[in-house]
Amino acid sequence: MAGAKSAPKNAPKVEENAGTRRLLGTFTAPPPLCLGEPYVSSYIRPERHKGKQLTAGPLRHENSKVFPGTISAPVLLWSEQKDKYQESIKYKDIVPGDKKKNGFLSSDYPRRDEFSNTIRTQQLREVLKKENALQKEAKHAKEARDTAINTASAIMDNKARHLPSAPLYDVVFRIPEASLKLARDDRQAGLWYMAERQKYISGTKEEHHFVIPPREPVWVNISLNGRPVNVLVDANGQVISKKDQPLVKMASSVDLR
Repeated sequence: MAGAKSAPKNAPKVEENAGTRRLLGTFTAPPPLCLGEPYVSSYIRPERHKGKQLTAGPLRHENSKVFPGTISAPVLLWSEQKDKYQESIKYKDIVPGDKKKNGFLSSDYPRRDEFSNTIRTQQLREVLKKENALQKEAKHAKEARDTAINTASAIMDNKARHLPSAPLYDVVFRIPEASLKLARDDRQAGLWYMAERQKYISGTKEEHHFVIPPREPVWVNISLNGRPVNVLVDANGQVISKKDQPLVKMASSVDLR
């Protein structure tokens, strides 16, 4: 049961619930716990999990016997094999305790020696080098700006090479006529251009009639009662003329028997 606590070791044995005793053997599942029954885990811990387990030492390869440190981590030179600091100037001998404020009349007099001055000088050199680089960069940028300004001024001052003024298009000059049919007359921008595009796409609504050019009369070879006859037919299919002798080149041959 959730939230139930295990019974202490010296707790009296709880009597079996009479209400669930008669159900043993009827159902396959074990009887549920009732209120007041202690929860006892049915898990049995094996003996091999108790006590001290098998332990092994660190991994050592066979080569470690001949070459020690084969598998071990590399030695950090900057942490384990660094040179010890050897003080060349002993401040306790140069500056006694009762005269520690001599020199620059400050407590940092021991830090103002030849080594400190060398380090500080190098720092100042780096600062000056960076400042010099920034000054050169700013100088080059200023020269580039001046060149661009002078070039533009020369072009604009010279009327012969003056650039033509670009046409300025503004929708303010394309004001359509007012329409009282629209609740909101905003054709100035979107609707006006949309209508113009629709007019351009639709085009004119005039019907196009295809005109067939007039056809010239053609000689046709026909057979009339078994006798070949050449007739001249116009565009309307009317016979204009005829010849009894057949021609060599005919447009078509028709049998009228």
